[in-house]
Amino acid sequence: MEFLDFLKYGAIGISLALAILSYRLLSKEQDKSEVRIPILNSIKMYFLFALLLSVFFGSTEIVTSILGTKEPKTNQAIENIWGSHFRQFPDSTLAQKIDRISKSVVSGGDTASVACKEIAQELKKCKEELKNFDGGFYQNVIKLQNLLRKDSDNWINLGYQTENKQDVIHILKSLFGSMGENCDSLTDQEILEKWKSYKAKWSGDPEKMGYIFHSDVAQIVKVFLAKFNEDKS
Repeated sequence: MEFLDFLKYGAIGISLALAILSYRLLSKEQDKSEVRIPILNSIKMYFLFALLLSVFFGSTEIVTSILGTKEPKTNQAIENIWGSHFRQFPDSTLAQKIDRISKSVVSGGDTASVACKEIAQELKKCKEELKNFDGGFYQNVIKLQNLLRKDSDNWINLGYQTENKQDVIHILKSLFGSMGENCDSLTDQEILEKWKSYKAKWSGDPEKMGYIFHSDVAQIVKVFLAKFNEDKS
């Protein structure tokens, strides 16, 4: 018997393997002509240890099974709705099924149950939040920080070969756009000048105006928050 095969059954399999080994030890000890009390006591302790492990892991499995019978996750709930109301459609992937359910909710079809509507609304809300996050101000801040980390000097000289830094230019355009600036038609050089004008708000070093440091990222976030609070008030 390959005891390694018991590993695929997890902790319970290991406990069973230990119990079998203890039984084998006891059987071999019985073949001896003389009774060795210390060895028998050791085998007894070993067997009790294996038994305790079996009880412990068995109880854990039962508790886990009981606690695991909660409400199904979102994916499973979608599959349940699909099986009840949309079985006749050929859609196979989860994304296709979500889209079909959402369209049914919008059209007000009879097949859309209350649960279906609630899940579709939650999914739509999540999609909108992810969409805003992916193209929003803070996502572009993260992208800019990642570019700074990739640079060996941990800074970007935007004034040097500006035309070759399109990834940085694109991020800056998006950041300025989040603050109400219309930069779509601006050239790379104009974006550089706009960056300098922003940086002048917190830096007085004229030689470093074309540079972007990690500290500048924090400052541009402060400017954004100040403008956000101003617009909100």
